[in-house]
Amino acid sequence: MNMQTYINQLIKDMREAAKQAPAQKTLDDAKTPEEFEEIMEFGHTGRNMEEKTKTLAQLFGIPSSHLPPAEKLTQSQIKTLIDEIEKLWTAYHLFPEVPEKAPDELHYNALKKEWDEEMVYVPFGWHMDFCDGNCEECQFLEYCDTGQEVLSENIAPNEKEPPTAEELFPRHPNEDNFIPGIYNYCNRWCERCRFTDKCRLYADEEAMGLHDEEQKPGKEDLAEQLKNSFNKTFQMIEFIAKDMGVDLEEPGEDILKEEKKKDSRAKEEPLMSKANSYTKNVSIWFTENVDKTCLSEKDDCLKNPEIIEAFEVINWYHVMISAKIFRAVRGSMNSEDEHRMYDANGSAKMVLEGLKESGKAWESIIRNLPEFGNDGLDFINQLTDIEHSVLKKFPEAPDFIRPGIDELKTDE
Repeated sequence: MNMQTYINQLIKDMREAAKQAPAQKTLDDAKTPEEFEEIMEFGHTGRNMEEKTKTLAQLFGIPSSHLPPAEKLTQSQIKTLIDEIEKLWTAYHLFPEVPEKAPDELHYNALKKEWDEEMVYVPFGWHMDFCDGNCEECQFLEYCDTGQEVLSENIAPNEKEPPTAEELFPRHPNEDNFIPGIYNYCNRWCERCRFTDKCRLYADEEAMGLHDEEQKPGKEDLAEQLKNSFNKTFQMIEFIAKDMGVDLEEPGEDILKEEKKKDSRAKEEPLMSKANSYTKNVSIWFTENVDKTCLSEKDDCLKNPEIIEAFEVINWYHVMISAKIFRAVRGSMNSEDEHRMYDANGSAKMVLEGLKESGKAWESIIRNLPEFGNDGLDFINQLTDIEHSVLKKFPEAPDFIRPGIDELKTDE
């Protein structure tokens, strides 16, 4: 087989692999509590990082050995493979960023080298800029304006002055109106929230264009914004830890194993089982009945705002309920930790609100779509059972005052 024939087959394999790429995940795509929490938190907690780690070879199903050495390729073939490789990466929401001036052979070898490097694959996309901050040994130094600028100032990136508190925590123009922590125990339904002008998280997301359909960033822009957000978050954590005298060493193997055991125990909790059952049953119900109900444009039911509202509420909360219960149950396993229990009760309070709103929505379905009366009653019974279990496990949850939300409700 000559090289061009081989490359044609390789391109075919890469294009087939691209077809298998998972869709970029949003909250609407969450099918399990764990997926919901991952997307809500924009990443993975330390205890499951190892489970998400894989190489590009594993992700694509194409070994690095299938990529020919650059010296056996013509310039045209190298250009073609670079283009096909980057299309494959982009299909998996991975966006390679190589200096524009870099020679094609160097570009190709950099992509090839990454093939067997372990990485944490995230569902929302990631920029890969091949930069580790060590400009002096960087393969792209000759072609990187930033690296040249850094070295011309004789300042290595890792030797730069750490960011100041003012740089890490800049004041927002609306800062005095924000309520600290109001977003910690909300339902994340920003479109319906009347407290968005008091929420710092909403303001940050709005600045990213996430709440404006016309200005929403593309995949690459969003990935870059999330990357910058991660970096800033890590810097903030390091700053606060240093200020408090906390050592941020990697957790030991024993600690990681213990955390995984707690995850497993949380999933085996009877309350968690009930919540997961509700999530699964509602998902199945929507799938089986969507064509039989008024969710078709041929029906006048779409003109009934009460029915549409009920479906939207049920759909919004049916995954969130189980996700927040998992967070609450998981947190309660550290009952000696006052902060963890505070967070657990806050999450449980959010669950109680979701249960209440879902129950009212199912009552609306029963009133307006009597053919689903028995289904509605069954789901209401499931919600009631979950509510009793939540109150039994978290008796302090109803009295939990969520920052801003419950305080403002009380004032009114």
